[in-house]
Amino acid sequence: MSETFEGLYVKFGANTVEFDRSVKGINSALSSLKQDFNNINRQLKMDPDNVDLLNRKLVNLQEQSRIGALKIAELKKQQQDLGKSEVGSAQWNKLQIEIAKVESQMSIVDKAMESTKNRIEDVGDPKSILNLNKEIGNIGKELDIVNQKLELDPNNVELAEEKMRLLGRQSELAGDKVQELKKKQAALGDEKIGTDEWRQLQNQIGQAEIEVMKIDRAMESVGNSSRSAS
Repeated sequence: MSETFEGLYVKFGANTVEFDRSVKGINSALSSLKQDFNNINRQLKMDPDNVDLLNRKLVNLQEQSRIGALKIAELKKQQQDLGKSEVGSAQWNKLQIEIAKVESQMSIVDKAMESTKNRIEDVGDPKSILNLNKEIGNIGKELDIVNQKLELDPNNVELAEEKMRLLGRQSELAGDKVQELKKKQAALGDEKIGTDEWRQLQNQIGQAEIEVMKIDRAMESVGNSSRSAS
């Protein structure tokens, strides 16, 4: 067994754990990281926008990628140690299959890292689609309460004004959502026009524009009702 590495120190949140430097130790480190990853994901299901958990998830994936690269390097070293005469032998092929397996796993880890980075950016950006949808939904809940009150007291001017204010804010946010979706689509570049990802965004833009139209129509209705009452 080759001993390329002088020590294997792995981050688990705020803690650092040392593992044996052999392939067996590397496997143990990866197994522990995957267990920690699954625990973080379980917590994120209950609190998907928890920045601390998302950052822990990102660190975990970065460590999986780093340790995976060490494992690939060690397996390739073992292949080299077999000598040129053993290329294509059963032992060489066994190592090659293991290398391909780890490379495939690390490709999945890399995609998960990119997705987690994007999620962290979205959570921290008040103009992200994620946060715009949240705020639009929160205002929708406030509007439901105002509408129920207006059903009981349809001539209440203060309630009508509050409804108009909430609709105005919702319209502004829905307009921001349209613009953010268009930016996201434009960022794909001309070469992505017509792709599934581009079409998905086009559908989302259309739905968001309909959302704006509905809100504006509701504002017109409130304005007409207020004028009739006056």
